[in-house]
Amino acid sequence: MSIPISQSPVPCSWASAWQGLLQGLRQGPREGALRRLLPGLGACLLGPLLGACAPEGPVQSPGVARLSPASDAVDFGKVFEGAPLRHRFELEVLGSGPVQIERVHTTCGCTAAELFQLGADGVERSYELDAELWPGDRLIVEVEYDTLGRPGSQERTLALYGEIPEGRAQLTVAAQVQPLVASQPPLVDWGQLLQGEVRRGELLLTSVTGAPLGLRVVEAGVPAGFSLALAPVEPGPDGRAVSWRLEVESGPGLLVGGGRWHLPLEAVLPGARADGGELVAPVRATVQAQVMPIVQALPRLLEFGVLDLGATVEREVALTIHKPGFELPSEPTFEIELRDTAGNPAPLQPFEARLEAKEGESRIVIWTDGMPEGLSGAFRGRIAMKLDSEAQPVLPIGFNVVATGR
Repeated sequence: MSIPISQSPVPCSWASAWQGLLQGLRQGPREGALRRLLPGLGACLLGPLLGACAPEGPVQSPGVARLSPASDAVDFGKVFEGAPLRHRFELEVLGSGPVQIERVHTTCGCTAAELFQLGADGVERSYELDAELWPGDRLIVEVEYDTLGRPGSQERTLALYGEIPEGRAQLTVAAQVQPLVASQPPLVDWGQLLQGEVRRGELLLTSVTGAPLGLRVVEAGVPAGFSLALAPVEPGPDGRAVSWRLEVESGPGLLVGGGRWHLPLEAVLPGARADGGELVAPVRATVQAQVMPIVQALPRLLEFGVLDLGATVEREVALTIHKPGFELPSEPTFEIELRDTAGNPAPLQPFEARLEAKEGESRIVIWTDGMPEGLSGAFRGRIAMKLDSEAQPVLPIGFNVVATGR
């Protein structure tokens, strides 16, 4: 009878064999006791001959190759936004077999890695993926993390996948990224304003380091409806200053809705990079507002459901006027379009609309006198009532309908 020898050696003390016998007896039949006894007994009798005897307790098989990092994490602490961070991780190959790295994965495009092999001869070479690393070799992982546009507490993970225990080795980079510029007040809060209304606000932007810097507006990224003016406070001969004043103005084009807008600015610090180059870092200037339309329709989207041939139906939306003194047209003009789900115009358009005033409230009624023949399928409609307002020239209302054609 042959006794299989597992990758993890069986402890070879007589105490272990006796413990196996007792555990087997507790489980019931004699066969269970013998199965518990044989591995320990066999190891004690044959171990000295086969060299398979091992000390009791967990051991690491010397045949398992592994990567042992001197440190698997680095925390850069507080750094200024825009500064590139670099660190070299060193992982030693232990065991008796080779290690291979097949691919490298990072949790963010802001993190890049370059691999090097430090051989037993002390020579550092570029590491090619899938190449074998042997005991005595060291794998150098050079990580670069770009903090640009990533303020706050940051942690990024880099994973090495390949022929290594558990399939991967993981390295971590962390930093507390601080913006180069502080804003006072923290943001411009306009509260509620009407679409097209002109509002103004001001922010004082100051260098956190106390060093003069350049500041500029990224014109291509300015949100619609905003105009920005930036001026240095007590600038030096080179135009740089410790503080800058930003004037913000709203106007036509500002989209309806609530939220925050981040106004795109850039700080410029000549010679601030590690290589002596110019450091350009984003600066956040924030505006908060609730932009209301002059006239609002609720609901904004109507559902007509499934309509059979000849079906008559009507729906209505309530109108709210947010601008004091604004009047709706006495004889409004409506534009109605109906399109299929592919965006093609419907062959027929059976819907109409009218403006009504009821108990001091205004509403728009949309109806059809009967679904016609030749109209079948799902359609999306849009009704636009023209308004006498430059800021809001039309009031749009959407609707959905499915025509059976029968």
